[in-house]
Amino acid sequence: NDAEPFGKSTDEIVLDVCGDLDIPIISNFPCGHGTFQATLPISVPIQLDANSGSPSLTFLESSVK
Repeated sequence: NDAEPFGKSTDEIVLDVCGDLDIPIISNFPCGHGTFQATLPISVPIQLDANSGSPSLTFLESSVK
């Protein structure tokens, strides 16, 4: 399958590598190389709600000083 060149989906590979790290992992989030490219600042505290049917990121501090 061309979509799974290593026999696994991207999500499966990420979970294989990072699944035991006790960190939140979300997928299909609109950032990166798609049509919509959300900018995610580095070192800004956030709250991630990935448990609901509508996942969200809330920035707890301004990313602009």
